[in-house]
Amino acid sequence: MTQTDLDTASIFFEIHSDMPRQGVGSAHSTLRALEFAEPLLPDAPFIADFGCGPGPGTLVLANALPRAQFLCVDRHEPFIEALINRATAQGCIDRVTAVLADMGAPPCAKNSLDMIWCEGALYNLGIENGLELWRDYLKPGGCVAFSEPVWTSPPDQRPDELVEFWAAYPQMRDGPGIEAIIAKTPYRLLGGFDLPHEDWWTEYYDPLQERVEMIAAHYAGNPVATGPVNHTSKEIALRKAYPDHYGYRFFIVQLAD
Repeated sequence: MTQTDLDTASIFFEIHSDMPRQGVGSAHSTLRALEFAEPLLPDAPFIADFGCGPGPGTLVLANALPRAQFLCVDRHEPFIEALINRATAQGCIDRVTAVLADMGAPPCAKNSLDMIWCEGALYNLGIENGLELWRDYLKPGGCVAFSEPVWTSPPDQRPDELVEFWAAYPQMRDGPGIEAIIAKTPYRLLGGFDLPHEDWWTEYYDPLQERVEMIAAHYAGNPVATGPVNHTSKEIALRKAYPDHYGYRFFIVQLAD
């Protein structure tokens, strides 16, 4: 890509390309979340990974559930291509269908899914709206596992610069607030847990910090790159400064009707 071809979106995706993950998480946390739903799944489940990115969650699940079939959906074509390459290398591509599509309009039949997996992407639809939309695609008793950013300190204790940064996601709540939303939906909460400190760093912010420094040096002086570079750098810096005020939490729910 030449510097004359740049726009903010292309810089953002260049920063995030070829990263182990596109958000907070780990194989350990994926497997821990699966423990809540696995006893409810059939022997050969059909699972959708919505907002799959390059597929870290899909590949962990595929290894843990060797008879499962997967539908993986993302709106960014390079992520879909990366997932196909990774699934081929892992030897599970015969069980993975990766589709460039919108998780708000899933390319699958109604009442066809045993489980929907969504790590760090449900915010695009909104929790209540997404769960309501997805219920039509789940089989009776189907499950949804999703991770979501949460506040972990009272409103009056949150640093101003942190509140300002997260103002871009005004629907962000604390754990009980999300549980209250779930209680209004046709799902029951199976369980949940906070993602550990290392899930922010080992496969996400540590490699992302290296990448953003490389991008900053490569596009030094280019004003188009400044915004995405500064935003990403600030995101990482805020996590270092205020880890006690917010986190990520997994929620695992089951369709109750």
